[in-house]
Amino acid sequence: KDKSQSLQEIYHAMSIYLNRPGKNKKAFHDPLTACCAIALSIGQWKDVQLYMDEKTKEWGSIISENPNIKIIVDYDHEKFFSTLFAYV
Repeated sequence: KDKSQSLQEIYHAMSIYLNRPGKNKKAFHDPLTACCAIALSIGQWKDVQLYMDEKTKEWGSIISENPNIKIIVDYDHEKFFSTLFAYV
């Protein structure tokens, strides 16, 4: 949390959010996804095929010509933080 000003701000905002009495602590667990839902241009999206390795029971994805979902493989940090803190 101490590596950069922006991470300190996210840590502070999430600490306040998660410590609210009587609220579900998992309600806002993925700020990047929330911001990408607001502004799709934040993320670099790829069409992939999701799979689960039967042996390890771990999930993964591969870029595919027959995708079943889009995932974010990279994102614009500046757009993410400006969207996250737009109304702070």
